[in-house]
Amino acid sequence: ISAMGGNWVSDLGAAWKGVRAGRWTSVSAVTALALGTGACLAAAVIAWAGMLRPLPLTAPDRLVTPRRIFITSGFEMGIRLNEFDRWQQLLAPAMDAAGYATERATFREAGAEARDVRAAYITDTWFTVLGAHTELGRLPDASALDSAVVSRAFAAKISAGALASVIGRAFTLGGHNWQIIGVL
Repeated sequence: ISAMGGNWVSDLGAAWKGVRAGRWTSVSAVTALALGTGACLAAAVIAWAGMLRPLPLTAPDRLVTPRRIFITSGFEMGIRLNEFDRWQQLLAPAMDAAGYATERATFREAGAEARDVRAAYITDTWFTVLGAHTELGRLPDASALDSAVVSRAFAAKISAGALASVIGRAFTLGGHNWQIIGVL
């Protein structure tokens, strides 16, 4: 017996009688609750896998974004990837530097439908500077100009969950042919 609400067994009995009295209403309410809970859980899993999972880096605190600020206007702008070599030379005495640029591109693979993706093009020092490691496969070296490393989420999407099957797959992105050698 509860001191605050009386007998909880009789409360459960009254609740069960209410469920039995409104059969279809109760079934539809429980179904809606179950579907809503499932949808929320699915959204949370997708958010974790695609956006919130920590980057596979040994030193993520080393990530910085160099930006130019024009003093007269206050306009702020990032640097272009083709300007990065000059910045890397200027910063070399003080730190290791790596650069990347992103774009929306069309991902084409033989026998599959083309899809719009967000691609990142990196400098050859990117993975070394950030201390990244692969979950599968290997990281590219300076001689691997046509090699690609994909995220775990993207690998799962193009392989129906069989991550290892993406290693060695060829695709076209932005009019250039690539081969997947690693999964982060």
